[in-house]
Amino acid sequence: MANLVAKLSCDGCILDRENSFTVQYSNTNLKLIEEFKRDVVDVFGNTKIKIVKRGSIYIARTTGLIGFIITKYFGSMHAVEVPSLIKNSNIYIKSAFIRGVFDDESTVHKGHGQIRLKMLNRRFVNGIKSILENDFKISCSDVLEDSSSKFSKNTHYYFLISNRFNLEKFRDRISFTHPKKAIRLNQRLSNVIKAEYPKGVSGSLIYDILKNSSMTSKEIAYILNRSNRIVQTHLNNLKEKGLVNYQPIKRRYSYEFLWKVVK
Repeated sequence: MANLVAKLSCDGCILDRENSFTVQYSNTNLKLIEEFKRDVVDVFGNTKIKIVKRGSIYIARTTGLIGFIITKYFGSMHAVEVPSLIKNSNIYIKSAFIRGVFDDESTVHKGHGQIRLKMLNRRFVNGIKSILENDFKISCSDVLEDSSSKFSKNTHYYFLISNRFNLEKFRDRISFTHPKKAIRLNQRLSNVIKAEYPKGVSGSLIYDILKNSSMTSKEIAYILNRSNRIVQTHLNNLKEKGLVNYQPIKRRYSYEFLWKVVK
């Protein structure tokens, strides 16, 4: 049930049209659609589920009674905040819920394996981060804002999971159903992480990281397991070469620099 609620909170919804409460879940990955169908049957019994494909997206729909029941006990499926029933549940239910959220809303970097969860609602993102840190002892970065998307004018909020220790705990205690994300994470963890980088490589790694996403020096230091001072030195060198630049971001009491690749 927890994984089902997570899916409806992310890439799914409950369509409340004249109290019909139709349940709908959309995804490009057929394995996640099949998991959704299996979860519905496991929880509610033999239920008719219609699956259609529009372009590259699969859409699964089922009856309004199920939507009514889910809404009654878990509230609106708009990812406003983590449902209280989930927050007060045991570790196995929380694991299933977190997995459903990360299957839909996270990315796994194909190079360094860093996991990023990025969503519209900051309170929901904070709730997920709190569960990871308090219940699973997985350290996460701070929650940061991102308004740089080419596809949306809305501000998104995200945090990062980095380094082998945290990535291993995520894989062993939560994992992915999404096959590509699971493969990328396992490939990352199967590689031997060297303690030292050859001369000149750190700057290249930082540039590659920034090509994927704008970040602060603290986030980059967290990913590479390096001091912020060393990362700042590499960033300044890249800036002198005209490869990167920064944008000041106002925090509550100070400013922080968001670094990005110059295009």
